[in-house]
Amino acid sequence: MAQAHHGEVLTLPQTCQLLGLGYFRVYGLILRGELPAVQDRKRHWWISRATVERFRRSMKNAASAKTRRSPTTVGDGQGHRATG
Repeated sequence: MAQAHHGEVLTLPQTCQLLGLGYFRVYGLILRGELPAVQDRKRHWWISRATVERFRRSMKNAASAKTRRSPTTVGDGQGHRATG
C-alpha cells in the first residue's frame, strides 16, 4: 500500500521520522484520533503524506504561538546578579 487514491502514504515509522516524534507518541496520536490513519488487514498503519504535512505545520504553529506567549525576561530585568 505505497500509494493511495489521494496521494502518497507513509508507514508509522516514516511518519515518526518526518514529525521528529517517537513511535509511541505518534501511535498515541493515531489512537486518540488526532492524526488520521488507516490500518490494513495486517495491522500496519498508513498515514497520507498530506495529513502528516498538515499536522507538522500545526505543530510548528502551536510551538510558535506558545513561544510568543511565554515571558521574554527572567528575574527582575535589572541585570543584577545574585552574590554570595
